[in-house]
Amino acid sequence: MIRLQIIRVVFVVTCILIATNALSEETKPVPHWYRLEIQIGDTTYQCIGSSTLDEQEFAKQLAGMEFVVLDDVAYIDPNGKLRSWQEWDPKALPRLYVNPQYVILFNPMKDDPKRAQPSKTTKSN
Repeated sequence: MIRLQIIRVVFVVTCILIATNALSEETKPVPHWYRLEIQIGDTTYQCIGSSTLDEQEFAKQLAGMEFVVLDDVAYIDPNGKLRSWQEWDPKALPRLYVNPQYVILFNPMKDDPKRAQPSKTTKSN
């Protein structure tokens, strides 16, 4: 009898854990990718990063006075090449808090543009 109760408890706990895990996977925010062009004085900078905000929410936040947060940031060098943020500053996290007054445009991206980069280990014949 005790054995059957233990099996029931283990079964119920297992079901709860599976349901909790399924719910947590469904509620993970999908990152939205953006390219920002930032102008400070005569200099323009471009960076790419992700946000949990969708395009409308992102535009609304840029229209406000609060800083906009970008994660998984990369920058575009003067030659137009996408570079890891760690190449720019290896001591900083790849996260930016951008003052919206300096953003002159933002461009929604289809996906993480860093994935589309060609591999550096590609062999040439």
